[in-house]
Amino acid sequence: MVDAIADSPTPLKISNDVKPAVAPASSLLKVEFSYKPEKLQLIAWPSEKKQAYSEPMEGFEAVLPAEKGRYIYALSGVWKEGRGDYVFIIEIK
Repeated sequence: MVDAIADSPTPLKISNDVKPAVAPASSLLKVEFSYKPEKLQLIAWPSEKKQAYSEPMEGFEAVLPAEKGRYIYALSGVWKEGRGDYVFIIEIK
């Protein structure tokens, strides 16, 4: 396997072009892959004065925030073939 480095925009810049999914406060985020990664990390990007945080996703699930607002997430998965990163927005109503 060959490692590559690409100059790509940050999740904050990508989020300008992404329509947010709407979810209720404190709801469960469940991530499913047809080919499960060996490791999955959820990274919350700061927006609207919220702090960034990162956590492993145990069982591919995480509880969404209780506070209303727009949240930017990056999801990073590791497979034996390599790594994949995804950006999505959730608006808590």
